[in-house]
Amino acid sequence: MTKIRTELVQWQTHRDQLSQIRLTVFVEEQAVPIDEEWDQWDESSWHWLAYDESNHSVGTARLTPQGQIGRMAVVKEYRGEGVGAQLLESVVSEARIHFQTVFLHAQIRVIEFYQRAGFELMGPVFDEAGIAHQKMTLKY
Repeated sequence: MTKIRTELVQWQTHRDQLSQIRLTVFVEEQAVPIDEEWDQWDESSWHWLAYDESNHSVGTARLTPQGQIGRMAVVKEYRGEGVGAQLLESVVSEARIHFQTVFLHAQIRVIEFYQRAGFELMGPVFDEAGIAHQKMTLKY
């Protein structure tokens, strides 16, 4: 396992790092339309970056003011190394301070990842940016 650290960062100061990971994972790899990747919540949300031992940013996540966890992305070379789990743990720890329940829109292929963290399925499968998702919630 690679040694990873996560850090709560500001969109205004870390926009380039956050954007690059999201562009690579969502727009380039998953073909999410670029105009759907950016929204009004980036500036007001909490953001996390995951860094490897060489201080390279390798993952990101955000928490919106509405309690939605999203934009969870890990660069390909670091998938399966526990980066996503560390990011999610960091986000959930902060979310507990502000919310009684948090939610996310999980891509169908990673539902089990979120279930292992205690999230529960809510509602039907739906399309978001051309990818099948399902709402999941976590209550504290």
